[in-house]
Amino acid sequence: MEAFATHRKISQVELASALGIHQNTLSRYLKKYHITAGYSAISDEDLDELVRQYRAEKPQAGVHYLRGHLRAQHGLCVQKMRIAQSIHRVDPLGSILRDYTTVKRRQYRITHPNSLWHIDGHHKLIRWGIVIHGIIDGFCHTVIGLRASTNNTASTVLDLFDSAVKVYGLPSRVRGDRGEEVSYEENQLEIAESSSCAINEDCDRFCQDWNNHPISGKGHDKSPEELRFLGNLKEGVYDDYKEMEAMMIQRYYGADQGIRLRLS
Repeated sequence: MEAFATHRKISQVELASALGIHQNTLSRYLKKYHITAGYSAISDEDLDELVRQYRAEKPQAGVHYLRGHLRAQHGLCVQKMRIAQSIHRVDPLGSILRDYTTVKRRQYRITHPNSLWHIDGHHKLIRWGIVIHGIIDGFCHTVIGLRASTNNTASTVLDLFDSAVKVYGLPSRVRGDRGEEVSYEENQLEIAESSSCAINEDCDRFCQDWNNHPISGKGHDKSPEELRFLGNLKEGVYDDYKEMEAMMIQRYYGADQGIRLRLS
């Protein structure tokens, strides 16, 4: 049942492969327990209204982000073609302009959920006394944690990490830079404290939308949440080893394609 929740779109072929069983076996059990999965029934008018509301907040949002938003916030599973048609009806000019912007992503390889987490801070709002810290799983690109804080201390980052571990489990490795602690003036703290709650609401909503939006390329049109779910079924959570050679680190702990590690 969990595999066919409304916020997921996992085919029987993919689920059978992850479970290591034949598709016919899975299909037989689904029929036996009356488990079905399909697209949500929603009219074009209602879909257009949801798309119009979201595009008013995020004009650059495309089909994939909208699919994630509809899954996470409204529990709707809608065909990609229908969303694309809705965007064209709601914002024909914007949809044409968006077709001219493409993002080239690096090749990156990690084989298990929780093999490697990346953690970093966003300091664009530092002048107002706000720092946003984020954690992402390198395997499935799931945003593990995202929080706006009024300081950049190690204890604040550790608290975010502890909260993520309670939900997703303990990672085998964590990557991040050393960072630095920053002190603020009293007026900065007042502004930061009054704004951080609203920012954190946006952070929570972004995490839900991102984790449920399909990823092109490596994701094969699967969302980070779906990739994590299938990865846990197929590979399990990565177990640590006491000794690790350079070649094994390159294979399991994430290396950009083309980078070679020195063996010594």
